[in-house]
Amino acid sequence: MSRLFFPPANVLRSVYRPVCFPLFSARHASKLAPVLTANAPQPVGPYSQAISARGVLYLSGQIPLTSSGIPVQSADIRDHTRQVLDNLSSVLQAGGSSLERVVKVNVFVTDIKQFGAVNEVYAEYFKTNTPARSLVEVSALPLGVPLEIEAVALVEEK
Repeated sequence: MSRLFFPPANVLRSVYRPVCFPLFSARHASKLAPVLTANAPQPVGPYSQAISARGVLYLSGQIPLTSSGIPVQSADIRDHTRQVLDNLSSVLQAGGSSLERVVKVNVFVTDIKQFGAVNEVYAEYFKTNTPARSLVEVSALPLGVPLEIEAVALVEEK
């Protein structure tokens, strides 16, 4: 029978020092900057289009609405996807970033069978940078739209 080895407590304390990187402390609270642009649909609730924090831009989910808030009138998911990615691009630009600096994308669809069509348009927008991504089917989305996309991006260094 093999025995498990556990180093003495004094060794653990000297070798394994916990490291903490607080993202949102009181001293960093002033560095949170909401992003708002007229080139994407305005928030319809108590949230921001995006928040910039310590060099990272966190984008709220965008749905297929024009910048004036009119839903896309098409049965083709490709048209909806283009509108959403255009909205995301506008918010990214307003926040000092771009599609090339996106590191993570979450895609929500109401019909997983649309995966191929969404991917087709998605590939048009993310040609050189292919960020980490999740795509999941959900039972419903706001205003009955077929998809929503949210993202996380790095802010351009000044």
